[in-house]
Parts: sequence; C-alpha cells; structure tokens
Amino acid sequence: MITQDELRLMLDYNAWADQTMLRTAQGLPEDVLHAPQGLGFGIIFDTLVHMMDAQRAWLQRWQGTPPARFSTRDDYETLDQVEAAWEPLRAEFRAYVLGSDPARVVTYTTTRGETYHHPLGLLVWHVLNHAVEHRSELAAMFTRSGFKHERVDLVYYLGSVAKLGLE
Repeated sequence: MITQDELRLMLDYNAWADQTMLRTAQGLPEDVLHAPQGLGFGIIFDTLVHMMDAQRAWLQRWQGTPPARFSTRDDYETLDQVEAAWEPLRAEFRAYVLGSDPARVVTYTTTRGETYHHPLGLLVWHVLNHAVEHRSELAAMFTRSGFKHERVDLVYYLGSVAKLGLE
C-alpha cells in the first residue's frame, strides 16, 4: 500500500508540476490560451480548468458529497481566477489526503451514478496520474503553439528539491 511519505512526495510533485504548467500558460497570449488545439479538452484554458476541477470532484467524493457537475470555462473568466480557486483547493486536498488513512476503502459515486469502492491511496494515485496525462497534453499544445515550457518529469522536480536542500 502507498505510505504517507510517498503520498507527501506525490502531492508535492503534483503541485510543483501543475504550478509550472500554469506559469507557462499565464505567459501565453489570450488567443493561444483559448485556441482550439484538438488535444485533451481541446483548449489550454479548458484543460487547466479540468485539471483543477478533477481534484475538487475527487475530494468531494471522498468527503461523501459527490459533485453535481464539473466546472467549465464558463465558470472562470481568467487564469488568475483559476489559480485563485486552485491554490486553496490544493491545500485542502493535501490536508485531507495526509490526514487520512491511505488504506481506507472509499465508497464513491460518479456523475453517471456508478458506485465504486477503492482504497484512498490508490484513488489519490489515480487523480495524480490523471494530472500527468493532462500536463502532457498541455506540453504538446504549448509546443504546437510555438511556446517553450519547463520539463515537469518527476526527476526534474527531484533535482529542483535537491538544489534547494529540501530532500
């Protein structure tokens, strides 16, 4: 089973990687940020909204209050609004995960009404792995649009932590 130390590392890495991609997106012109790209959620802005909202939806499921709907681009006008919503959510998500037993079996219901039972630690792994998928789509959209982005592989995070003496 996943340990608390492994969860802490995974959460820290995920926050760093998400913030890195968000920083890149904040440097894009509006027309690029909202341009159809044909990957993931099709638009850089929409993909970032989905990434943030997936964390919210899973946290709510684990807390026993499944979301009635997912957020969309219509719920946010700017990336600053997405970031303002994401930061406290990230803290709440982290506190919940690290304050819980990763072996605890969670019963949750999807927005399609399907009910499942899985250990919390594996569900956290799912959420963080889901974010990797969308970060790779963002990287492709940035590149396709002619914009450079920082690498967000785990080894780059580990290198940045080592440079800061935080190991």
